[in-house]
Amino acid sequence: MSTQQVARAFVSLADTFDDTVDPAVLMQRLVAHCVTFTDSDAAGLLMVAARGELRPVAVSDDRDDLLETMRRQAVAGPCVECWLTGLPVQVDDLTSYAGAQPEVVRSALQAGHHAMHAHPVQVGHQTIGVLVLLRADAGPFDADGLHLAAAFAEVTAVALMQWRAQPLLAHDIVTRTQSVISARATLETAKGMLAAHARLTRAQATAVLAGYAREQGLRPGTVAHRLLSRTLPLDEVTGTEAPAAE
Repeated sequence: MSTQQVARAFVSLADTFDDTVDPAVLMQRLVAHCVTFTDSDAAGLLMVAARGELRPVAVSDDRDDLLETMRRQAVAGPCVECWLTGLPVQVDDLTSYAGAQPEVVRSALQAGHHAMHAHPVQVGHQTIGVLVLLRADAGPFDADGLHLAAAFAEVTAVALMQWRAQPLLAHDIVTRTQSVISARATLETAKGMLAAHARLTRAQATAVLAGYAREQGLRPGTVAHRLLSRTLPLDEVTGTEAPAAE
């Protein structure tokens, strides 16, 4: 596994502007990358439907036994626990879990899987699905691989939320690019105002603005816009009054 391979995998998960890419492609890429870059033998993705239930949407292999395992996991067991708690659930040996959910676990064991890791797929603080990793051998999964799978899931969740059925037109791209430039200009102007107001360096002003935004649960751009529109006092952000004129 090279750095370039991992980088290409991340790019493929974030590529929502390719006309050949849709949510099904992104989800399939996610489970495929998990098998390639972790020590799992198979992977699946469950998503939360509008009716408040998990549904299988992607598997790394279209084997009947893997599909059946995903269907079972959508009803009860480690994946449902992961969904309800919003926390990863790892079962190093499924035979030890069978006592709690024998019917659910049996399909995984019959398919040859003895270890399972369920990781929540989240947008903000809301869990929208569960990424499932399966392995033939019992025992803990490699920690680095789990971190990478979690990052893959996070990127995919963002991409799914940003995907749109209609591709961006050239005008849309120009408009969005200009919005980025304008937002940056607003941020830089606000930093200059803070620096002049409290006699801060540019770096200090950047830290002050970012710190205030974090404390208030706001985006830095929102704080910058309020500073420029004079709806947010400079003193409130810097915590100091302007120095007296000499």
